[in-house]
Amino acid sequence: HEKTKEVLQAATHIHQILLQHLTDKAFILGPSPSVIPRINNEYRFQILVKYKSEPSLIHALTYLDDYYHEMFVKNKLGLKIDINPYMMM
Repeated sequence: HEKTKEVLQAATHIHQILLQHLTDKAFILGPSPSVIPRINNEYRFQILVKYKSEPSLIHALTYLDDYYHEMFVKNKLGLKIDINPYMMM
């Protein structure tokens, strides 16, 4: 499906940005399809960042939030950030 490719490309782009901004102390998993990969015809992928201490994380997430806010306006792509997830949905 065309939208799936678009969302996967965005998730891969996010992964690359995280690799560029974070140190090797952070472990980046994904992108992978969410447990529920589509809700209301919106496709979802997730990326998990595991870390004990990562000084650049907030800066990287702020950059991504700003960038994808603009992308949402243009291409209807959204980004949701959960700092302390207790359930991976």
